[in-house]
Amino acid sequence: MPDLEFRTPNRLPLQADAADIEAFLLAKDPTASERWDQLGRDEHARAFTAARTAGADVVDDLYFGLVDTIADRGTEEDFAKRVTPILKAKGWLGGDEGAIAYRVALIYDTQLRVARASGRWTRYQKSKVALPYVEAFTAQDSRVRRPPRSHDDHTAFDGIRLPLDHPFVAEYWTPLGFRCRCGWRQLSRSQLARRGGITSEDELAERRARIGTPVFRLVAPVREQLADMVAPTNASRMPGMQPIDPGVTAQLGEALWSEVLAERSFELLDQALAKLFGQAA
Repeated sequence: MPDLEFRTPNRLPLQADAADIEAFLLAKDPTASERWDQLGRDEHARAFTAARTAGADVVDDLYFGLVDTIADRGTEEDFAKRVTPILKAKGWLGGDEGAIAYRVALIYDTQLRVARASGRWTRYQKSKVALPYVEAFTAQDSRVRRPPRSHDDHTAFDGIRLPLDHPFVAEYWTPLGFRCRCGWRQLSRSQLARRGGITSEDELAERRARIGTPVFRLVAPVREQLADMVAPTNASRMPGMQPIDPGVTAQLGEALWSEVLAERSFELLDQALAKLFGQAA
C-alpha cells in the first residue's frame, strides 16, 4: 500500500473521544451513494456514506471496519490495513491502490471530525448554564479555506461570538466541510465581555455570505423534527400547562440513548422510550 500522510492523530487523545465516536457511528445507517452530495445535509446527519459506493457493495465494509477500528482504539493506519485488502479484492475504484488509500484516509478523517463535533455539541449543551456563549475559531494558517483557491472563505468564520442557542451556531456547527479544522469554543459571560460582546446580526449576515454553505448538518435536523412534532401538542395543551421544550427533550433523549449504547440493553431501550413518550415500545 502506498505511503500516506496521516492527517489525523495516530492515537485518539482521550478515551472520552473514542466513546463519543463509537456511539455516533453506531447510531448511523450505512448508505451507499455515488457522490458525496447525493444525500442532503439532513441525511448526512443520519447516514454513514462514502462517495462512489453505489453498486460497489463496499459501504458496509467501510462502516463496520471503522466501527471496529474505533472500538479497538485504532489509528487511521489500522483502519486502512483493515479495509484496503477487502476494497481492492472487490475492485472498488478499479482496484487502484492509490485511489483507495486516499479515499480511506478521507473517510477516516471526516468521520472522526464529525463524530467529535457531535460529542462536543452534547457536552456544550450540558455546561451552557455556566458557559452560555461560543466563539468560532480557525486554524489561522495558510491552509484555511479562502479565495481565490476556494469559493468559501472560512477566515470570515473566525471570531464570531454568539449564544450557544443561536440558530447560526447549530447550522454552522463544525466541521464546515471535508478536512475543515474550524471549531467553536465555549465562553462564560465575563469572557464574552472581555472579547467584545456578541456579533451583531448585520455583521453575522455579511460573514455568512462569505463563509458559504456548510457541507454537513450535525445537530439541527433532530431538533427541528422535534419542534415540528411537539408544536401540535403544545397548541392543544390546557391553559396553564407548561409547553414541551424540544431542546430539553432532545438532551434527555441523547442522554438516554448513550445509556442504551453503553449497556447494549433492549430493556434499557424500553425504559428510555417510556421516559420519553410515556409508554414502552
